[in-house]
Amino acid sequence: MMRRPLVSVIVPMYNHRKFIERALLSVVMQDYRPLQIIAIDDGSTDGTGIIARDFLSENMQSSILIIRKNRGAAETINEAIQISSGDYINILNSDDEFTLDRISHCVSAVQRLGKSMVFGDVEFINDINQVAEPDEYIDALRKVRQEVGSYPTLGFALMRNQLAISTGNFFFSRGLWEKIGPFRSYKYVHDWDFLLRSLYYEEPVFLSNILYKYRLHGNNSFKELAHISAYETTEVMRNFVWSMVSKLPENDRAPSPHYWPGVFEVLLERWKYHAYLPPRLRRHDGLRD
Repeated sequence: MMRRPLVSVIVPMYNHRKFIERALLSVVMQDYRPLQIIAIDDGSTDGTGIIARDFLSENMQSSILIIRKNRGAAETINEAIQISSGDYINILNSDDEFTLDRISHCVSAVQRLGKSMVFGDVEFINDINQVAEPDEYIDALRKVRQEVGSYPTLGFALMRNQLAISTGNFFFSRGLWEKIGPFRSYKYVHDWDFLLRSLYYEEPVFLSNILYKYRLHGNNSFKELAHISAYETTEVMRNFVWSMVSKLPENDRAPSPHYWPGVFEVLLERWKYHAYLPPRLRRHDGLRD
């Protein structure tokens, strides 16, 4: 009988005492085993780590829990992945939740499709665990989801928008993580950066099932850190476009001029992404600022 792969669930925690039990419960109640939980409290000041410790000691004693000073989300995720031993990795933000069949769907998909990374559809919930009322932010995200089919590939769609919404919606193999390298220490776009870097190696798969519950509340990091998003996004996109142009990606569906000559350049111009190219290449291709 074939061994079922071990899945490591990485839970970076920071000041989410109101939500952490529900987050961890959504892992404990998964309909898939074997699972491993690696939870790191990143310097919470509201007792989140203590609540997590008490919950895990009662419900999943095999978990690894670390409580330490603040180092930031990316470093916390990297530390937990390095400690983990799973064949596959799934991060869970400490204010979000998995659907109870998430891991089994993801494992089934990667095995059936021979892929190393998948993500699913998202349900938006509020701070009292109800489906969030539509607003401009939610409507915009749903709109870009509906438009995925208008792009040449999912990779091009991801180049335009962070369709997975959150690191918690990434399900990926340890082997892919070892190729991509650690999450970079961006405050706002470390998730999008990681997803874009993955495109060099493999085309991810979008699963239409709702597999992740993303919580919208007053302290979401995207609201707190929006003032630095433009700078970080510019740096991430410059790095990404250069990687697609300068080398032949291993992923033969990657949004690159090597595989999509003409299409790549036209879309860069349409999206005004030509500014992310080095000046030498902008002049050569006739793409101007």
